Amino acid sequence: QNDGYDLLRGLVLNLFKDQGIDYKIATGAGEIDLTTLTPEDAQDLIADDGYFGVEQTSQRIFDLAVGIAGGDPTKLDAIKAGVDKGFQEAYDAFGGWLPDISHGTYDAVMKKLDDWAGESDSQAS
Repeated sequence: QNDGYDLLRGLVLNLFKDQGIDYKIATGAGEIDLTTLTPEDAQDLIADDGYFGVEQTSQRIFDLAVGIAGGDPTKLDAIKAGVDKGFQEAYDAFGGWLPDISHGTYDAVMKKLDDWAGESDSQAS
């Protein structure tokens, strides 16, 4: 199984190199070097509590979306439309398919937005 992983990683890294794309991904805590990423490291990154897991990724999307809207809950429909558009573009870019983690992230973002709007409504009352 590691041979297949190593082969795939090599192919992806060569594609990145050919396109002039860096081998490093920025995270909140620093950078990840794709040339040394192990299957275990990758699994940790997408785990529930990992940097690219549903919780942390949905929180980053939520924070960005609410920030762009100026923290105004009356813009909830526009925020959701923007999130929908972003996920649709990702879906299209991946040929009409997204992994389960992406669907989970979408659902978590929408729940965070609904919870935020609900809290704002109750504070306004």
